[in-house]
Amino acid sequence: MFALDHVVSTCFTLLFGAAWWALPHDGKKVANSAAQAAMMHLDGGADTKVDDATRTAAAQAVWKSERAFSAVVLLLGWSIKVSRSANHWGPRAVHGRLSASG
Repeated sequence: MFALDHVVSTCFTLLFGAAWWALPHDGKKVANSAAQAAMMHLDGGADTKVDDATRTAAAQAVWKSERAFSAVVLLLGWSIKVSRSANHWGPRAVHGRLSASG
């Protein structure tokens, strides 16, 4: 069960990382639910209109400054998962479990 969890988690991390890295960061507001759409319109109609080019440039600037940190977070999370897996399934851990049960 632990190995299956590790495989699924690793696949999701790789999929998420690849998609997040490859998708365009254009700064468009996307509502994933009706509740998010309602929250986006709570500003009372404040005039914050920005043209597409300016919004995209700002979003790209933010992404360029944050992508290294994002990559570190993804790699660190995966490394912790691999480390825990090695501690759980490594030769010393298995030998310790076998000798403790016998």
